[in-house]
Amino acid sequence: MASRSRTFRRSSAAAMARHVAQQAGLAAALKDEVTGAQLAEVFARDRLPGRWIGRGAAKLELGELVRMPDILAVMRDGVLKRPDPLDPLAPDTEIRLRGAGAEVGFYGVILALPKSVSLLLASDDPAEREAAEEAARVAERVFLETLEGLVRTRTGRDGVNSVSGDGLIAASFTHRGSSAGDPHLHVHFMISNSTQGSDYAWRTIDSKLFMSSQRVATAAAMRAMKACISELLGLSEDAWLSRQVGSVQTPELRDLAGAAENLSRASERLWRDRVKSGLHRTIDDRLDHHLWRLDREANAADYEKIEAEIDLTLANGGENADRLRADWRTLGGAALEKGLAGLRARRGGEAPSPSPSRRKRGGYDQKAALDFICGQEIFCLTDLAAWMVGEGVPAADSMLKAAKFLDAAAAEGLVHMTGKLSPTVFAMQEGLAVDTRRAHAVAGIGGRIVTDRRVQWEARMIEEFSALARQQRQRLLIEVPETATVEQSIALRLIAEGRGLCAIRGVAGAGKSFILKPAAEAARRQGMEVIAIARNAKIGRNLGQDIEANAAMSIADFLTRHQSRVGKARKPTLLVIDESGVVDEADLLAVLRLAADPASQIQVVMTGDRSQSQSIDRKATWGVLTRAAEQAGAVAELKTSFRNRAWAAEAQALREGDARAVVDAAARGGRLKTANSADYARVVAALWAEHPGSLVVTYTNEEAARISAEIQKLKEIEPVVEIARDQGCGVGDTIRTRRNDHDRSIYNGDTWEVIGAEEDGIFVENAAGRVVFLTSEYVKQHVELGYASTLDSAQGMTVDRAIFVGRAGLGRNQMYSGSTRGRAAPIYVMVSDEEQPEAVLASILETDDTIATADERVEEIAAKADELKKPRRLDAERERVEAERAARVAKTVRIWEAIKAAGGAEVSSLRQMTGVIRRASAAIHEQERLALERRQNRENRRFDLYEVLEANRAGLLEAERQLDRLSEALAAERARKLPETATRAAHQAQAQRIATLEALLENQRGLYGRVAERWQGVETNCAARLAEIDEIDASDRAWQADFLGRLRGEADAAEAGIKDFLARAAGRQARPKATGSGPEVT
Repeated sequence: MASRSRTFRRSSAAAMARHVAQQAGLAAALKDEVTGAQLAEVFARDRLPGRWIGRGAAKLELGELVRMPDILAVMRDGVLKRPDPLDPLAPDTEIRLRGAGAEVGFYGVILALPKSVSLLLASDDPAEREAAEEAARVAERVFLETLEGLVRTRTGRDGVNSVSGDGLIAASFTHRGSSAGDPHLHVHFMISNSTQGSDYAWRTIDSKLFMSSQRVATAAAMRAMKACISELLGLSEDAWLSRQVGSVQTPELRDLAGAAENLSRASERLWRDRVKSGLHRTIDDRLDHHLWRLDREANAADYEKIEAEIDLTLANGGENADRLRADWRTLGGAALEKGLAGLRARRGGEAPSPSPSRRKRGGYDQKAALDFICGQEIFCLTDLAAWMVGEGVPAADSMLKAAKFLDAAAAEGLVHMTGKLSPTVFAMQEGLAVDTRRAHAVAGIGGRIVTDRRVQWEARMIEEFSALARQQRQRLLIEVPETATVEQSIALRLIAEGRGLCAIRGVAGAGKSFILKPAAEAARRQGMEVIAIARNAKIGRNLGQDIEANAAMSIADFLTRHQSRVGKARKPTLLVIDESGVVDEADLLAVLRLAADPASQIQVVMTGDRSQSQSIDRKATWGVLTRAAEQAGAVAELKTSFRNRAWAAEAQALREGDARAVVDAAARGGRLKTANSADYARVVAALWAEHPGSLVVTYTNEEAARISAEIQKLKEIEPVVEIARDQGCGVGDTIRTRRNDHDRSIYNGDTWEVIGAEEDGIFVENAAGRVVFLTSEYVKQHVELGYASTLDSAQGMTVDRAIFVGRAGLGRNQMYSGSTRGRAAPIYVMVSDEEQPEAVLASILETDDTIATADERVEEIAAKADELKKPRRLDAERERVEAERAARVAKTVRIWEAIKAAGGAEVSSLRQMTGVIRRASAAIHEQERLALERRQNRENRRFDLYEVLEANRAGLLEAERQLDRLSEALAAERARKLPETATRAAHQAQAQRIATLEALLENQRGLYGRVAERWQGVETNCAARLAEIDEIDASDRAWQADFLGRLRGEADAAEAGIKDFLARAAGRQARPKATGSGPEVT
């Protein structure tokens, strides 16, 4: 709740109902202490229960105050009933906010004001408090108005057209405190997933555009908030400082910016102590400060009650509100008092205004805009638009200005995009319909723009580290185990070459430790030091134990120790980096640049997998480095998993994102479970009890703590010692340490069993039988229950079975990484309040969360640009056909109007001619439709053949590269001269290596010949089939032209007859009537 940024997430109606009941109703929390009448009186004040806002809410006449029946009707059911204003006795009219089968639900959005602005609520000056309240109201209004200006929906078959929406239906709830108990102004929006189109039909909001546009809306809200406070308090520009949060410039009050953190920490300690003691004060001064007790076990709901209590206290006013504000000022201490005094000294100045230089350039500094995009790596159009709003550009103009600026930057080669952005953005801004895919590519959350700076940086990294991979360091005489597979043997031979850098890519459970152990043994025999490192000490230490390394540590510790040895003699080192794919860019590059220094005598072996968990900094460093190693021929692949051998097909389907195969396999084995957000912890705990030795893997620490608490209850263990996360542990519990203690060999992520509890700490034992004593101070801060693990904690573990807890929003790599920890097939628990487990699992597997390199992004952008061009030609042709059909229909209407004025034999003849035209028109339209379908099918077949050619070409190139690597290895081995003192055994070993390489080379030549032969056959076959398609296409076009020509000839002849009839009819109508009063024209 203390986040200064806003978050978007798709929520269920059930979660929304609980939020409203908890935050606005509070009846369940206060039980019988406050009567319904008193609550109603409190709710009637100051917008506390929530308000309906937005043009959509106004159209539906929902009123102002939010009522639970309307919330459920709008957000959950999508059907709103309204009485007939003309007939009160008639049945209620139903307004449907969704189409048949459309998705229901709402968007949960949080707009948080900066903490320095929220601190004005603690002021004893009513004007400052009212300024903060008014700023929240203004920010709320501007945020929603900006979203309404950008919201779009989709029409047509499969939603091919993107059209403007007309208004949003939103319920807003303003809160004034956080769960830490400090002042925190923020607004919860519940925005219905429906908007009204130009045809007055309610349709689902286009989520990709909606979620992207929230950046611009937030920037506009922050700018409006700043202007409001500056005007009300008379603050100048000097009173503010700007803090960049993503692409949004967040204004902070300069004098109060430093006081917010101190107050937050002090307030959190105070309220947590109150929660743990089980005591809270009521918020109504008429209740004479009666005490009410929370549940015995403190949990997240208790801290939500803190937030609700602050809201009700401030809304109710009186002495309690004054006392709360005084408490805040006391907790804030001298920093808060000094900040408020400094703010008052600044009041009375002039409100900030844009600088002339910005106005001259359309509202923003172009050089600053250029610096902004060059400082990014991968961003969206809305990121630049949000930045421009912070610089003073009106929100309504920001998207088009940003698009024009990026078009100019792309022309200069500074960015890579799918094409020009401004035409599509202009059409969207003018309310015109555009192609949905083009709208998503231009302004959607997936419309990525890559800076050339990132592309050039990655190119330099590839060049730098491919040179490291080509450097020859100390060769290793590795004894390849007899049980090693061909893949593992090739990897060992690569390590034995003694390169400065080599990379081993392997699936989960591929035996990376198995191949690293003989390499480490060879290095130690040859006088080298072996060091195993990883992002955290636990993974590094586990690898170090497996390969019997001389030392094992985290990357941070390795870098620190290496700096302390600068200038000292170093021993040749084999450095093994485990799970390199999760290491942040700065750490990984720091290690490799140390290795690039020849004086360091370090040769690096990296292991990792791009299909597992990704790095926290969300950069594709591992992908860049493996590409560098690949260019130097220093990459080996391990594609066979030994850990998941019992369910290999399902594991491969998980890796590839084959949702159907995974769902079918899990359903057959009864391993696909479902749970809602209220009881998922109980469901998972029961599954854990049914499957001893399993590991629960979930996404967040909060979920892991909740599940662990339920398992503790199942084990009937009485918590006797307080640990972190407001939980407790007892004898028999499994716990996890969360902080390193290198002196005692205790590491972050280690699991232990509690075997004894004392007043000053606990005795714990690990799986190896080692017993240590943890002090109560350490336990309270750095120990948690260890029955469930997050994805990060589970990395590198091997257990009997994994129980994976998933929900919508996770990605394929996260699921693959967590589910493949077990030897047996995993159990999937999908958490959702409304969706079926199969749908949730499929949505996870369809979300590719692999971090792409800049080159891959550029290739993706180019492919998307080509894809956008292809359908446009077909769409244009389809539009031409539809336009011709509409013109023919209009002609037919005019003809029948003339028929009504005719009669007799002429009508009979005319009916025959119009029948000819109607049948010809229908036949022409149907044939043109079928011709378009046939052309589309032929295009699809062409693309399929091109894909077959590309796949076989890739196989040929890979076989050729493997042949070259083996040839180079054989030549190097033959050229290597043993010293004169070498023993006979050494010469025999070299001869054996040469013989092995010759055999492998001969096998590879045979394989290459077979692949080349297959490639020639495939190429010939595809060329023949492509020629056949071209011949069919030409024949079809000729036949269609002849057939349609005959039909159009018949229609033209009939139309000529009709024109003759119409001319005669017009002449008759213009002929004067013979009457006594003279000629009359009708």
